[in-house]
Amino acid sequence: MRYLYFYDSANNAAKYPVDSLIDIRYAGSTTLSMFFEGAKGMDSVDTVTLTISASDKHDAVLKALAGVLANGRDSVVTVADDVNSIYCVSDITGLSMTQAS
Repeated sequence: MRYLYFYDSANNAAKYPVDSLIDIRYAGSTTLSMFFEGAKGMDSVDTVTLTISASDKHDAVLKALAGVLANGRDSVVTVADDVNSIYCVSDITGLSMTQAS
């Protein structure tokens, strides 16, 4: 099983199985939101909002992220780590997370 890993600047970390990804949507001019099945199943949804470098980069980030997921061999893919400035796509510049309670 493959996992997506996120670590924000507030020292919150989350790891989600790839198959728990429900949707990815444009959230604003420089943001994309990723929605994951929460710990309570489909009745709860966790949201990870990625900040991207420019308003015309949404499609490029989505395509690059799809490539990382399709072609990567690592069991854990670090999508965004604000603390260590590690991003799987160079146009991702930050993130925030909202976890369902």
